[in-house]
Amino acid sequence: MQPDVIEKLGNNTIQHGKYNNRIYLMKAAPEGIGSLPDKLEDMARQCGYSKIFAKVPASLALPFVDNSYQCEAQIPQFFNGTESVLLLSLFLDDKRKHSPTVSKNEKVLELCRQKQSETTDLQLPQGAELRVCTPDDAGVMADLYSQIFPTYPFPIDDAVYIRQTMASHCVYFGIWENSKLIALSSAEMDTEASNVEMTDFATLPQHRRRGLASILLK
Repeated sequence: MQPDVIEKLGNNTIQHGKYNNRIYLMKAAPEGIGSLPDKLEDMARQCGYSKIFAKVPASLALPFVDNSYQCEAQIPQFFNGTESVLLLSLFLDDKRKHSPTVSKNEKVLELCRQKQSETTDLQLPQGAELRVCTPDDAGVMADLYSQIFPTYPFPIDDAVYIRQTMASHCVYFGIWENSKLIALSSAEMDTEASNVEMTDFATLPQHRRRGLASILLK
């Protein structure tokens, strides 16, 4: 299966592909926003996708809401610390509206709520090293990702791709122990809007339950 594609639709940036069977509107432009929901739906139907997911500034959301998009979440002060973002979805297949893992999702959320009230002292394991990854690390990073993710929308198991993202918009953080990379994450930066998505968390199975992902997130 081919990796997802990131491309322009007019002045808007979209990601789409069969991995997630959807179109993801990553950046919406004010110009032509009124006709954008219809254009996305036409494209989704032509490609046979079952969902459109849109990350839209609150000030641009009305045309989507008027076209039956559902608001799944809102993040305040997402754009430059001032404007909220709405995470909107249009389901082109009714089956896509219902998660097959609802009970599991609720258990995870409840665990997160419990942990919010706990005071956790995050300590790097003795002898381990946490640092920003460099292009020279791309090979071992790609190897770790290939072990953790059997499939992924982007070729993160390719050292060349990792170096490209380092040069453009991503900072990667890794934890090494005994000179071996054991955990990894990335900060995907939108410098124009002053926000970051923490993503691509991966820990080798034998090193899990040591709080390494929490340390990387912090």
